[in-house]
Amino acid sequence: MRTTYDDCVGPVTFFLDVIELHSTTAEGVEQALLACLTSHGLTVELLKDLWIGFGADGGSVMLGNKSSVAARLTAKFPKIVVWHCFNHRLELSVADAIKCCTQVNHFKAFLDLLYSTYSMSPKLLRELTVCPGFGYSAK
Repeated sequence: MRTTYDDCVGPVTFFLDVIELHSTTAEGVEQALLACLTSHGLTVELLKDLWIGFGADGGSVMLGNKSSVAARLTAKFPKIVVWHCFNHRLELSVADAIKCCTQVNHFKAFLDLLYSTYSMSPKLLRELTVCPGFGYSAK
């Protein structure tokens, strides 16, 4: 939540905490988020003045129009600008593009199968470490 500004770099953002959700409803997510922020010393009054952005995936619980987390937060904190997370949008766009290209889709399916085969078998994973030039070391 804390952001500083450096003339050469721009805004610097970092993860504040990981929150365990007891409820995945919009109300439950909002309560957990606000409890986390207040536990780190950010009062509701301070958030009303300084909280300017909320980014989330495109799920209806997070960004829906009526009773989502974003709608609930903007009702309490009017300065918040809400957006669909850029990284998540990019991931969705790439996934859609891959669906249209059958060659890439076949290659992706091959890599997924290769990964699942080796990740599920400790024996195969050990054998993979002796492949020359593979550079993988099992730990």
